[in-house]
Amino acid sequence: MADAKFLPDSPLYRLTGKQRKVIITAFKMGYYDVPRRVGSEDLAEQLGIREPTLVMHRRKAERKLLSAILGGQ
Repeated sequence: MADAKFLPDSPLYRLTGKQRKVIITAFKMGYYDVPRRVGSEDLAEQLGIREPTLVMHRRKAERKLLSAILGGQ
């Protein structure tokens, strides 16, 4: 799904490939579940990147998605 092609009106279209991969993997692994099933450290390990890098990609992706949904408010 991270490599899928998205329509230009899709919020996921606004993300870079790395941001898409991080956000989709986080969702699939349960990062957004309550309670969380995976934390940033384990998620970063799964993706083969450092935790600060993961957090940066995740936050930027979340910001872009929220901006797309809320209309840049």
